[in-house]
Amino acid sequence: MSWENELQQWSQARSAPPPSDADIAALVAAARRRRPRPDPGRVALGVALVAAAAGIVVAVWLPGEGSFAQRHGPPIPPAAAEGGIAVSPAASLMPGTHELGADEVVVDPGGSVAVVSLGPQTLLHLAAGTLEATVAPRGDGEGFSVDADAWRVDVVGTRFRVTREPFGVAVLEGVVEVVRGADGARWKVRAGDAFSERDLPVELPAATPAPPAPPVLERLQDLLLAGDVDGARRGIEARLASNPEDWSSWMLLARLEERAGARDAAVTAWRSVVAGAGEGDAQLARFEAARLLAERPAEARALLEDFLARPHPLEGEARLRLAAALDRLGEHEEARATLEDAAARHAGTAVGLEARRRLEP
Repeated sequence: MSWENELQQWSQARSAPPPSDADIAALVAAARRRRPRPDPGRVALGVALVAAAAGIVVAVWLPGEGSFAQRHGPPIPPAAAEGGIAVSPAASLMPGTHELGADEVVVDPGGSVAVVSLGPQTLLHLAAGTLEATVAPRGDGEGFSVDADAWRVDVVGTRFRVTREPFGVAVLEGVVEVVRGADGARWKVRAGDAFSERDLPVELPAATPAPPAPPVLERLQDLLLAGDVDGARRGIEARLASNPEDWSSWMLLARLEERAGARDAAVTAWRSVVAGAGEGDAQLARFEAARLLAERPAEARALLEDFLARPHPLEGEARLRLAAALDRLGEHEEARATLEDAAARHAGTAVGLEARRRLEP
């Protein structure tokens, strides 16, 4: 049985008091004698097991230059903070070259960079000065960002330089996206180009206040029923200004204008529905406009003939109105034929009886 297995069994059983420093040294010395060229990973495992059994914390050192965490402290996990990014000085990068996994970051003299998170979503905070980053390509859902409080640079795989004050970005390879925190405005910066806040207007454009939401249709119907024609009209006009294809508002406007005695305005509203609404609403609009145009029989006739080209529950009433329009136009034979058609199609109904009555000498 190897000394590593002995340690592991002992650490799991914990049936004996923890080994003394002399015991640990003897075990390590024995391992070195057995393996003149030890594998650093195996040694680290043995020491870690002994440390775990003894209930102590140790720092494991491996030969070489050491990892980023050993040189600069452990990475800080992403942390939410209102109004900015939580940054700890424990993970700051001093001036010089740093390898962050497959990425490389060079901090210029006078620069100060804090590591907020590492890995597929790496985030650095540029507290002062300038940094240059060479970023390995990222896949979907991965990224590399540099935050400078009022600005942020997002990349997928590229090489670029960022200066905090005045904020600027120079792209050496690839493409980056610069985001302004004040308003979320974004700029694409490509290789060979540079971006500087000095080139932008000092004042941000004033935000245009959103227009008030138009009143709901039911509220306008209540106003109309209550006799507040002007209030209902203002509300309908606001709805149509927001959405000119609000056909329900057009139909309510037509009824409002008819109630106010403005028949021509009502007909105009109904014609708007005919021109743009779906077939169901358009059919109703044809019928209602023709009803209002009884004194203008030529216009009424055109609307009613168009209406009768499609089946509709009101087609019987439409035939009676068409016959009346034809009579006004002097086309009596065609008017009589229309009444006979109505009497036959709607026999036994009020429409059929009215058609028979009109046909009597």
